[in-house]
Amino acid sequence: MTKETKKDKVIILGYCPYTLADVPWNLPDFEYWGMNDLYLNIPKADRWFEMHIRELIEKSLRNQEHLHWLKTAQIPIYMIQKHDDIPMSKEYPLQKILKEFQYGNYLTNSCSFMIALAILEGFKEIRIYGIDMASDRLLDREYGFQRPSCEYWLGVAAGRGIKIFIPPKSDLLKKAYLYGYEEDAEKRVKIEARSTDMSNQIAQMEQQKRNLLYKFHEIIAREDNSNNESIQKIKNEYAALLTNLHQIDVNEAKFQGSIDNSDYILRVWSARDELKYYGDKKGEFKWEKVGQEPMKSEEVLTTLQALT
Repeated sequence: MTKETKKDKVIILGYCPYTLADVPWNLPDFEYWGMNDLYLNIPKADRWFEMHIRELIEKSLRNQEHLHWLKTAQIPIYMIQKHDDIPMSKEYPLQKILKEFQYGNYLTNSCSFMIALAILEGFKEIRIYGIDMASDRLLDREYGFQRPSCEYWLGVAAGRGIKIFIPPKSDLLKKAYLYGYEEDAEKRVKIEARSTDMSNQIAQMEQQKRNLLYKFHEIIAREDNSNNESIQKIKNEYAALLTNLHQIDVNEAKFQGSIDNSDYILRVWSARDELKYYGDKKGEFKWEKVGQEPMKSEEVLTTLQALT
């Protein structure tokens, strides 16, 4: 880990492997900021953020050596308060944030704290890697309520003229279409029709499962009134029905996954070819490509089929 050096560009790092793998580590005019126990996954950083209460830090289940690392780190560590046994700890300047920004208390995750500080210190460019914050309606992960805060602070940064970069693979600041201008009725109708068809197939599978359960009851009734010669045959039928039930569950899960992917594309993503954004070298972003046209319907459907 390197010592703190003040520059005017910063790369904020998180855990998501999809974009963390694309970090350009050899940019001399950038600071690199990490969080929590991300040091297990990255080669260097200039500043660190551990924005949890001391009790949670000491009881970390993910990394038992985390507190020891904090105590021996050689770079500034921003925390809720300074700790004497963590020499490099610094109290996060929350009061300055609250005074500077109208909604300065809208901080629901470590990334938001980091972006807010970068804005406060006058950084001219902010790049985000490893912070995807994908959320879905089934899992309802914490990112579902954390992402708006992160996107708010990115908006504040952009509003102050700070150049920001979000990897194409990240969910941050992504949309399905530009409301009122890019609504692709054909794409939406096709994807929604596909989702309806898969929902109907799931309903049919549920009926098949109910029919199998009826057969289970019939087998149990037969076994109560059968002789020893027919017991093995009944057991074989029972095992076959269990296999059919399991296969129906597997197929049903596949269809549900496809439906979720369809909903995800409609709600969040305007899917684009990553090569349209990146140059030949990993992490080299083509800024001039940001404003290009959205994908056509057939391109979106091809992407959907690949996902499902």
